[in-house]
Amino acid sequence: MRDAVTRAIECNRASLDHYSKAEQALETALDLATIDSAIMTEAAKWELVNLSQLAANHRIDAQCFTPKAMRYEQWLESHAQCDRLSNLLEGALKGQQHVESAQGTSAYCSIKHIDRGEIVSVARCRPSPRAAFAMRDDLLLAITGATIGKVGVVTRDSPTVFSGDLLCLRTNESIDPYYLLVTLAHRIGQIQCARWISGSTNGHLAPRDVRKLLVPRVGTRSEQTISTLVRESFRCRLESEGLLHSAIAQVEQAIEEAIKQ
Repeated sequence: MRDAVTRAIECNRASLDHYSKAEQALETALDLATIDSAIMTEAAKWELVNLSQLAANHRIDAQCFTPKAMRYEQWLESHAQCDRLSNLLEGALKGQQHVESAQGTSAYCSIKHIDRGEIVSVARCRPSPRAAFAMRDDLLLAITGATIGKVGVVTRDSPTVFSGDLLCLRTNESIDPYYLLVTLAHRIGQIQCARWISGSTNGHLAPRDVRKLLVPRVGTRSEQTISTLVRESFRCRLESEGLLHSAIAQVEQAIEEAIKQ
């Protein structure tokens, strides 16, 4: 039992380390230290916006044109190869609210089931006839509520129904979904998500605005390296959870045997 717990802790640390290395690889490939240095200057505290930009985006609020978000977008467009998210998707489906039920026939995911970039510990529901299903390697992005921009990939329960607070992003063959996950979960993606939130009381990120997000491309080899690190991170995490469950089962068995004696 002690060996299982020790190994579980090691696997969890390895999981965190692999994901951290994936983020570092992305930051190195993009030279993000240069971006951050430029954004923190005095000049980055304000930004001129053309009337054409207001008209094109149908927005006049300061949040949409915050200097930090604008500087990131300008830097990415001028210093990195980027794709609009719309060009990388096979589809983007909005979910529907369902009532959780232990007797449900399908896995059901809501925002609370996204943890450290994965869809974990899903609930159950009885899906409606029009329910959309997320498949393995699809990304689920929070588009309403207090955690807009929270994103996770389906790695375990597939297919799974998902709530109306989530948007399912299904990638095409031009990008690895695990690389896309890192870019969206990183501040590069989160700053862009925050920029396009609308609504003063109950924030919302419209699917049409999600499609506008810029996704930096760092070359096939680098993207594959980042993707591999993320996949390994999730594999180690799953192994850690399995070892802990095994240790718990051993403890429960020992207690039952002690009681019988």
